[in-house]
Amino acid sequence: MVKKLHHVEETIDKNTGEVSVIKKTFSVKTNNTEEFYITFLSGINALCGLSRNSDIKVLAMLCSIAEYNTGRVKVTSKTRKDIMDKLSMKSSQAFSNSINRLKKGSLINGERGEYEINPEYFWKGTTDERNKLLKEKKIDLLIKFRSNDADV
Repeated sequence: MVKKLHHVEETIDKNTGEVSVIKKTFSVKTNNTEEFYITFLSGINALCGLSRNSDIKVLAMLCSIAEYNTGRVKVTSKTRKDIMDKLSMKSSQAFSNSINRLKKGSLINGERGEYEINPEYFWKGTTDERNKLLKEKKIDLLIKFRSNDADV
């Protein structure tokens, strides 16, 4: 898709007072299929809490296939195999373990191949839809306090 941008520049000759108008038109080719995912600062903190690189990679793959404006991800057996192949994961159990760690870290939620990316951390869609979703859903907040390296 080509988008036209227009720029108008006016200059005044200080000696004569004559006003010159220069009009420029630029053609810019845009790519409507470029993928994006918004990561909020809290999401970066959550990523830092992951202990395995494979978890970050699985999360990135899930984000890439998540539905626009919902964050829903359907992981069929074929999707699971494709992700495992792309990430060179050797066992289905390794994938399941990553999913469980992502759920435990509240980065995703859901069961049995039906997941949602937590919109508090990551979002693909309009901010209006994200805000609407956050208001409609009650998001559980889990806070852990540590005292002398023991959970309290």
